[in-house]
Amino acid sequence: MNNLAKLFLSYASITIRHRYLKMPQSRVKLKSPQQTTKKEFDKLDLGKYKEFIHFGLTSQDINNTAIPLSIKEALHKIYLPHLEEVLEALSELSETCAKIPMLSKTHGQPASPTLLGKEIAVFSHRLEIQKSSLMQVQNAAKFAGATGNFNAHQVAYSEINWKDFGKKFVEEQLGL
Repeated sequence: MNNLAKLFLSYASITIRHRYLKMPQSRVKLKSPQQTTKKEFDKLDLGKYKEFIHFGLTSQDINNTAIPLSIKEALHKIYLPHLEEVLEALSELSETCAKIPMLSKTHGQPASPTLLGKEIAVFSHRLEIQKSSLMQVQNAAKFAGATGNFNAHQVAYSEINWKDFGKKFVEEQLGL
């Protein structure tokens, strides 16, 4: 993730904490996302651009990109690594218990015998299928100004193709 995307995520996460987690005003001030981002621009020698940080950027642009980005990052950095650990443990357990007989059940009633290792392997296989399905889910996001068509952007800088800019930002910078 490049510096611009990191700055955007930082700005967005502060905004989300303030709006959705109802953090006290004393801890996260309303102007703090912009000010935090402006300080980061100064550190990156981008100070001359810092007054454009909030230009045409609505809370929906923040929400519609930060939330999917947060979900994507949580999925890849937290959930999937832990799921892999569970799948590995289940694989080992199914081998360890491969020959342990157990009574199976159907509709809560005793049924024919089975092997504990086989049942663990079946459960693990079902988790793998669910993981595969989860990996197919697209991380969709919208970045298009207040009403979804870059009105303020177009009036201020009509020579820029804002639709392409928004698409490129979401797909290439944020990876959504």
